[in-house]
Amino acid sequence: MYQPGSESEESEPAQEPDSDENVEEELAARTEALNMLNNLVPDAADEDEEIPESIPSQIEHVKITQAFIDEIKKATLENGKLDPPVIEHLQNPDEETVDLTDPDLRFSLDLYMSCTNASEATYNGVQQSILRRFPEINVLSYHLAKKLISDISGVVSVNDDMCINSCHAFTGPFADLNTCTICSEPRYIEIPSGRQTKQRP
Repeated sequence: MYQPGSESEESEPAQEPDSDENVEEELAARTEALNMLNNLVPDAADEDEEIPESIPSQIEHVKITQAFIDEIKKATLENGKLDPPVIEHLQNPDEETVDLTDPDLRFSLDLYMSCTNASEATYNGVQQSILRRFPEINVLSYHLAKKLISDISGVVSVNDDMCINSCHAFTGPFADLNTCTICSEPRYIEIPSGRQTKQRP
């Protein structure tokens, strides 16, 4: 017969204490995890070992890219194509204010900057036309105007040979090549000069 208050509450089964075998397995797992973690941390003796900067790739385009990166890493002012006076000017630039109050000087600079995307012949043609109309003014030649811009800004041009089809420049890993790696066009053209033949980019 059912009597109030006589129902018994369900009790959770009592957990058996861990056996020695379970404890040993857990300790073994923790020991293995610690050993794996220790292997990830280099030993003090290994810190002095030289680690290679990069692993050479077997993919041609990647090899070329890595070669350019290596060239950039090694680049300095001294091992480039800059003349010693240019390097000196870059390392010790003028700190005085540039005087551009001379109207002829300022006109020459304005003319040069206006012909930035034009050829040297265009600048010289415009210069000659101005001098025919206004012979009393002093317009700098192309090279003098270019030199003045370089002296003021510290920016100089560095020239490299270029593929005739504009595939790439002969610089970096291509510096010593005589033909284009893409279209196979020669780097130089042969120009007869007396009994000899000269090469010109």
